[in-house]
Amino acid sequence: MNRRQSLGGGARGFIPLKGKNVGVESPTYKGITSEEKGWAFSPTKSKIEKIPPLQTDQNNVIMNNKLSKAGVSMKNSFTLAEVLITLGIIGVVAAMTLPTLIQNHANKVVEARLMKFYSLMNQAILLAEVDYGDRLGWFAKYDDLEKDAQGRPVKGKTDREKWVNKYFAPYMKITETKYTFDGYPVFYLADGSSFRYTNQTTLIDWSFYTKDYFKCIGKDGWWGTNEGICMFRFIYEPRAPLDIDGWRYVGRDFGPYKYSWDGTLEGFKNNPIEPARGCNNDNQNLCTAYIQYNGWKIPDDYPVKVKY
Repeated sequence: MNRRQSLGGGARGFIPLKGKNVGVESPTYKGITSEEKGWAFSPTKSKIEKIPPLQTDQNNVIMNNKLSKAGVSMKNSFTLAEVLITLGIIGVVAAMTLPTLIQNHANKVVEARLMKFYSLMNQAILLAEVDYGDRLGWFAKYDDLEKDAQGRPVKGKTDREKWVNKYFAPYMKITETKYTFDGYPVFYLADGSSFRYTNQTTLIDWSFYTKDYFKCIGKDGWWGTNEGICMFRFIYEPRAPLDIDGWRYVGRDFGPYKYSWDGTLEGFKNNPIEPARGCNNDNQNLCTAYIQYNGWKIPDDYPVKVKY
């Protein structure tokens, strides 16, 4: 046996690659080589090194083509400028539409509260008639205010307040009674609205407030402040002389203030009986009646913006 054979089979078939340049083929990922990704193996350092990328445009084209073939989708995203422009457009549209939406909501609330108050008061009168007989028998004028040393009505002791507590209050839910700076009672309902009689000697004139009385009139206001906005006039005179102009459309129920109205749509704008009263830019005495005339809806040509 010669020396070559004594080496055994372990070396059989081994052919040294003397003088050959041995390299490591760059790994691929779904057809994309590591060089195209900007990475390569270093056969001498046994680690991945970063290599300079191709030119940007060329690199992007190659990358997109490779990703497309590999089934990977490359979608463009919005730039910061595009996002800001879009937000600006949304803001402009919101600024244009939001006030209208808010006012439409206020209209709906005011309409509902006016109609509810009108129904509530007339229901109370009908129930009181069951207990006390015809309204003409217990409706009266009052001029006997009991006043304190400062000339203000004594809280809870005026005949008119006692009248309300006897004929109205038991048939509705009055949650609270507050008093004005000059001593007159303001009655509050469960939805936050309020009402009061406004004449110092009678129970004919009433005002309804779609919100808290004091918030409606403000710090220095009086009972008629913000009329047609958050304060609305009503009238109750079951003895009204309906055959006389001015009283003809008042009626004998508790209802919107219609004194001096001629019964026509034009009469709200230009009142021929009493020009100082109407529902226009100069006066809002008849605005409650105008809303009722329009089916308890705020008319499109309503002169002011309502609040609650």
